[in-house]
Amino acid sequence: MASGKYSRRREQGSLWMISPRKLVTFSLIGIVIGALPLTLFLRSLHEKAYSLDLQELHKLEAASIIYDRHGNEMGRDFLVQNRLPVKLDQVPKPLIRALVAVEDSRFFEHKGVDWVGVARAVLLNFKAGRKTQGASTITQQLGRQTFDLMERSYRRKLTEAFLANRIEKEFSKEEILEHYLNRIFFGHGFHGVNAASYGYFGKHVSEVTIEESAMLCGLIKAPNILSPLKNRDKALGARNHVLQRMKVEGFLSSGDAELLKKRPIVTNTLTSISRSNHAFHHIRDEITRVLGKQRASEGGFRIFTTIDMHLQMKADRTLREQLAEVESREDYAHQTYDQYIAMRRDLLKAGKKVPAPGYLQGALLAVDNDDGGVIAMVGGRNFAHFQFNCATQARRPAGSAFTPFVYAKAFESGMFPGTIVADKMMDNKFVQIGGADGLVAEWAVESSEQQWLGDITARRALELSKNAATVRLGLRVGLDTFLEFVKLAGIRSELRGYNSSFLGSSEVTLAELCKAYTIFPNGGLRPEDLYVIREIQTGDGMAIYTAKGEDRDMVDVVDEFAAYQTHSCLEGVLTDGTASEIHDLGLEAFPSVGGKTGTAYNYTDTWFMGYNSRITCGVWSGFVNSKTIYPQAYSKDIALPIWTDFMNASSRSFTADFIEPPERGTRIEICTVSGQLATDACYEQMEGEQRYERTAVLELIRPDFHLTGACQIHSPESELEDLRRQTESIMSNGSLSLYSTNTGPKRVLVRSATVIGLDPYNSYKTPIASQVKKEEPIGGDDKPVKKEGPNGGDDKQVKKEEPIRGDDKPVKKEEPIGGDDKPVQKKATVVKEIVVENPKARVLLDIPQPIELVD
Repeated sequence: MASGKYSRRREQGSLWMISPRKLVTFSLIGIVIGALPLTLFLRSLHEKAYSLDLQELHKLEAASIIYDRHGNEMGRDFLVQNRLPVKLDQVPKPLIRALVAVEDSRFFEHKGVDWVGVARAVLLNFKAGRKTQGASTITQQLGRQTFDLMERSYRRKLTEAFLANRIEKEFSKEEILEHYLNRIFFGHGFHGVNAASYGYFGKHVSEVTIEESAMLCGLIKAPNILSPLKNRDKALGARNHVLQRMKVEGFLSSGDAELLKKRPIVTNTLTSISRSNHAFHHIRDEITRVLGKQRASEGGFRIFTTIDMHLQMKADRTLREQLAEVESREDYAHQTYDQYIAMRRDLLKAGKKVPAPGYLQGALLAVDNDDGGVIAMVGGRNFAHFQFNCATQARRPAGSAFTPFVYAKAFESGMFPGTIVADKMMDNKFVQIGGADGLVAEWAVESSEQQWLGDITARRALELSKNAATVRLGLRVGLDTFLEFVKLAGIRSELRGYNSSFLGSSEVTLAELCKAYTIFPNGGLRPEDLYVIREIQTGDGMAIYTAKGEDRDMVDVVDEFAAYQTHSCLEGVLTDGTASEIHDLGLEAFPSVGGKTGTAYNYTDTWFMGYNSRITCGVWSGFVNSKTIYPQAYSKDIALPIWTDFMNASSRSFTADFIEPPERGTRIEICTVSGQLATDACYEQMEGEQRYERTAVLELIRPDFHLTGACQIHSPESELEDLRRQTESIMSNGSLSLYSTNTGPKRVLVRSATVIGLDPYNSYKTPIASQVKKEEPIGGDDKPVKKEGPNGGDDKQVKKEEPIRGDDKPVKKEEPIGGDDKPVQKKATVVKEIVVENPKARVLLDIPQPIELVD
C-alpha cells in the first residue's frame, strides 16, 4: 500500500515537472501572444504621433496692436490667445537656465524622452504612495500644448513620447526652446514668455532680471494657482524653488541664490485696456466682422481705431463714481456694487456658483458728429461681472429723451417753436404709457412739479418735457409719419404703433439714439452708421482695410431749418428747462450745446442725450431687470452729472464751435405766451415782484414762412372782442366807416406792423420791435426821434394820462408843460433795434411808465 501511495504521489508530481526547454518554449509563446496586441496598440499610437503635422509648431496666433485716434497704443488684441512671439536670441540666458533647471534638467542630453527621469519619478512616486513628481520633458510639453494632448491616460503619455521623439528628429534644441517659450501658458491669459513678461512686469522679456526669470518659470506648473497677482506667498515659494534648482544645477552660486530669494516680488498693474472691457470686446467683434474669423485669429495686425484713450478712461471712471454716489442714497434699496463684490469673493472661495449682478448698471457712448466714429464706449460697470454691452445691445424705453424727434418732424411739417400747443388734461388710456389709469402728466415727467400750463409754445413744451402737449403735437404730425421719420433718423429697433411712442415708451438702444441725435448739430444730416475701426494694416504697414472716415456717406434726415429750430429748443433745455441744473454741475461754456433729459415710466431708466458741434454723447442708467431706481429718480440727478463730466473732459481733444443757423433764415421776435409776433407790450409782471419781464424770444423762421397778427394776449381783455368786431366792420364797409361819428377816428386792432410815429388810426397796439429797421421821423419831418427806454429816457416828471378805455370818448389831454398854449402831441413809443448778440437774453424792466408828453 505504501508502494502504491508513493506511486500516486509520484504520478501527480510529474504533472508539474517541466523540462527547462519546455519552460522556455512556453514563455516565448506567452510573450508572443501578449506582445502581439501590445505591438498593435503601440503601433497605432506611433502612427497617430507620426500623422500629426509638425508645421503646426510654427503657427502661433500673434497679437494685433490697437491704437487710438491719436496714434497712442491702447493695448493688444489677442483674438485667440494673448501672445507676443520672440526669437530665442532675445530671451536672456538666465531665463533659459531657470527653465531647464526646473522643467527638464537633462534637456540637452535626451532625445525627447528622459528615461532616467522617468525611472526616478516612478521610484519617488512609489515611495511616496502618490504622484509627487512628473517626468515630462520640454519637448513632450511642447507636443502636448501644440496638439492639445490633454487626456490623462497612459495612451496619451505614450503618444506624447513618440511625438517628442519625432520632434527631436525634425528640430534642433534651440528651435524647440523657441517654440516652447512662445507657446507655453503663464496665467491671466498670457501665452508665451514675452506676453507674460509684459503682463507681469510691464517690459520686454529681454529686460527681465534673474529673479523675474525664476518667477516666470515657476508659474508653468500651475499658473493660475501660483500667480503673484493672486497669491504672492505661493508665487514667492515657486520662484525660490526655481532659484534653488538653479543652484543645484550649478547655474547659481549658493550666495547668489540666497540673496535673490530675499528679494520681494514686484509686479506690474494690469493694463487699463484689457480683455475685461466692453470697448475692447466691441473692437474684437469689429475686427472679426471686417476680416473674418480665420484671418483675424492669425493676428499680427496694426489696428487704428476711433477711440480716444483719455476720454475712454474718463468715461469709465466718471460712470463708476457717479453710480456709486447714487447707491449711497438713503432711499436706494437695492444691491450695491460693493456688496456684490464681497458676495462674489465669498462664493468663489467656497467654490459656489456666482449669480449675475443685481446692482445699478450704466452705459456711456460718445461719437464724432462728422463721421460717426466711436470716441468712447462704456457698456457696463464691470465686464467680468456682466458681459452684455448696455451701450449697443440693451433696448430700453428712452422716455422724454425721445421727444425731440416729434418736434423736429413737426417743425419740418409747417410748425415752428412758437406754435401754440395745449398742455391740458389728457386721459392716459388715450396715450397708453405706464399705468392704465390716470393722467398723462403723472408719469415720465422730468420734475416733481406736476402742473398743467395750458396753451404754451412748442419751445416751452419741449424745454419742460410737457407730455400732453407733445402728444398733441405728434398727432398733428401723424403717428405713421413720425414712425417713418425716426426710422430714417437711424432708429432700427421696432417701435410700437401707439401714441405712447411719441413719449419714448418703445425700447431703443443707446447707440441708435446717439446716431439719431447727430442730426441736430449736423443741420439735419447723420452718419450712415457708427464705426470704431478706421484702418487695419499688416505688420509691415500695408493697409488691408480702410473705413471712409470723413468721406463716409451722410444721410439726409430732416431739413436744416427744422434741425436748427429743434437745436435751439434743446439749448433751452439746459438754460430754462429740465436740465437747467447743469450749470451748477460745472458745465464749461461751450459755444453751442444742447441736450434732453429722459426718465422712463416708474423711474426705471434715466437718460441724458446731448451734444456740441463736435461730439454727441448719451448716458443711460438702470437695472438689467427693469425696476424703480428710487422714488423720483430723475435723469438730471443720475445721468446728467456723468454727461457733464465727460463733455468737460472732451474739450481737451475736441474744440467745439458755434452751431450756425441756416443762412437764408430770418429771425423774428415771438411772444412766448401767445406764439404771435411780439410787440412792445409783451411784458408780464414777475410773480411777487414789482417788475416786468419781457415775454419774447427771437425765433428763426424759413424764408417762406409767414406770420401775420401781433400778440393779442398782452392787450386789455375788455377791448379785444370790441376791437375785433370794429376791425371786421372796417374791412367790410371800407375805411370811411372810421369817421362815422363826431368823436374822431376809431381805434383798430393791429394784425401786423403799422406806421411809426403819429397814428391817424389811433391804433391799439404799439409797433412791433423786431420789424423796425430804422427810426422814422415823427410827423414826416426830417428830425430823428430821440431814443428812449420804457421809462421815457430822461429824468422829467410827467403827469399820467387817463387810460385808454376803448369807448368813443377822446383821450383827455394834459395841460401843456411850461404853461403856454401849445397843443400837446401824443408821442408814439419809440422802438429800439434788436441786439442779436445774445438772442436768449432775458430783459428785466421796472413797471413801464405812461407815455411821455412833449411839446
